[in-house]
Amino acid sequence: MYLKGIAFFPRFKNSDIAELADTHPEWDRAVRDLALSVAKTAPKTIVYLSQGEPSFTDALAVLYQPGLMGKCGDRWLQMTGDLNLMNDFHDRLNESGVDAVFINDTEAERYDITPVIPQPLNAAVTAIDRVYPDHESVVVNVGGVDHTTLYRAGRILRQAIESGDRDVMIAVAADQRQAGGFLEALEGQDTAGLMALLEKPAESGDLAADIMAAGATDGIYTRWHDLGKEGLTGVGRLDYDLDRDDPTYESLLAQIDRKRTAAHRKVLSGADPYVGLAMAAVEKWVRENAQLDSELFLEKYKTDYPDDVARMIDSVEASGVFVTLYKSGEVRGWAGGFRPTAPDISREIVKTAIAAASEDPRFLQIETEELNQITAKVDIVMNVEDVWALSEIDPKKEGVVVEKGLRASFVMPDVSFASAEQAVAKAKERAGIPADEPDDEREFGGDKLFIRKFTVETHALDA
Repeated sequence: MYLKGIAFFPRFKNSDIAELADTHPEWDRAVRDLALSVAKTAPKTIVYLSQGEPSFTDALAVLYQPGLMGKCGDRWLQMTGDLNLMNDFHDRLNESGVDAVFINDTEAERYDITPVIPQPLNAAVTAIDRVYPDHESVVVNVGGVDHTTLYRAGRILRQAIESGDRDVMIAVAADQRQAGGFLEALEGQDTAGLMALLEKPAESGDLAADIMAAGATDGIYTRWHDLGKEGLTGVGRLDYDLDRDDPTYESLLAQIDRKRTAAHRKVLSGADPYVGLAMAAVEKWVRENAQLDSELFLEKYKTDYPDDVARMIDSVEASGVFVTLYKSGEVRGWAGGFRPTAPDISREIVKTAIAAASEDPRFLQIETEELNQITAKVDIVMNVEDVWALSEIDPKKEGVVVEKGLRASFVMPDVSFASAEQAVAKAKERAGIPADEPDDEREFGGDKLFIRKFTVETHALDA
């Protein structure tokens, strides 16, 4: 029904929690006061966010169990999972293209992990359990997911909470080294500071869990209640006003998307025509929900950019093409082949770019929210020639194709290859051709090994 607020708890070692009342009584009181303030809101469910184990470098980890367990010192912690909220959160993350692993017994066995409450949450779970044990729980580990995606996941979490029938609190294991300044920026709606933080690369030990929690208040006025003591910054509650309608508190996600879109369009305005066509095809395919008519798209593109398409077709009528898609500098999709499968280069690029966006088995299909971060590289296959001696191949500048019967594969030019023999061996391995299999078995009814080489003409945004 409602997100009642967010509680930021410190992260202590298990041994420190047990001795906190003796070593730092003022800190112990701050943590107890925070737990009592959570109890006063009487939430039916508490969502715990942390950065600990189990975790993944590129996905959220959600403990998907009816019973959640952990250990703080000699004390076992037990909580009941809110499966309804977990299921709704799961579905919304899937729809939004945010990667998450919901760890049930099957997934725990698959990844060889133990699904327990992360140790960084022990201070929060222990303090709340002592004063308010009667609640259900959801536990999320943020892992190494980038900041903007985490912030978006927080927004999705709030949507899942508000579609349900129970009041919810979020409890965060906060990073005490940086939490104070972050929370001041959040409360003061320091848009520039928060945007800069969201666009920073994710780093181990940073404010990842705090950022996901902040996403739950995206676009809404917040009030910070500080319960921290000297040396214990960033401990307290963040509340927000659901009824406040103030245009100055625009969604940070909307601002980031607008900024990225403007920058992306500026980059594309001067793009190489091959790259421009590939990226236009990907964007059109994604926005039309995979229902793109390639021929109609290309006819429209030729009308809008007649000189670009004419120049492409005049320079290369038909050729093999490789398209690599990047998101924020990291590979996001790849497809292609050294033989043409379309009558001209423009159709080949469109077909290959869409395959890179949708068929690379390493990745999910590209989503609309990613488009303003996607760039492309297009490699045009040139100068395919038969090879009669390996000395003819320069593997640092030329790709290698091997074919034997129905088995075939290739390797791209690669500066890491020390010799032509190494490149051919790699291509054979990919084709499933044993390294010691004779090259010519025709006299025994077998197939001859054919070796070819090719060059690539690379087109990229900075080319």
